[in-house]
Amino acid sequence: MSQSMDIFVDADEPITTFVLELESLLDVKFQLRTREGEIWYEYDSSKLVLTVGEHEFENDGGLNFEDYRYNIALWPINYKTEAEWHKTRNDAAYRIFQQLKAVQKYHLLLVDDVQVRLAEFSPQPAVPVTTTT
Repeated sequence: MSQSMDIFVDADEPITTFVLELESLLDVKFQLRTREGEIWYEYDSSKLVLTVGEHEFENDGGLNFEDYRYNIALWPINYKTEAEWHKTRNDAAYRIFQQLKAVQKYHLLLVDDVQVRLAEFSPQPAVPVTTTT
């Protein structure tokens, strides 16, 4: 099955800085990949491939991809059944989405097959603490 689950991330920092933060957050090590001028980072486990990079998706049907700089795509590998494929993909995508959400730093969009919005998140602005005298 080739259908990915994607997390789109609005981040101001360069890709190298974002990937370092993601490595720390997920406790994984990404490898730099290039092909025909395209640059991305990839992590392969025994069950899942994660890729991180900038994307060229255009806004589509209420999915405002252009508002997000980076795309984290997830593809299960080495699965035996379609149910295992779905569980691996969905569990990993929701876990990573929640870990990024907990940082309270990034606007996030979780989509299935780059067509179906599953979740969105916008961090709340910090409320300044005021003291009265």
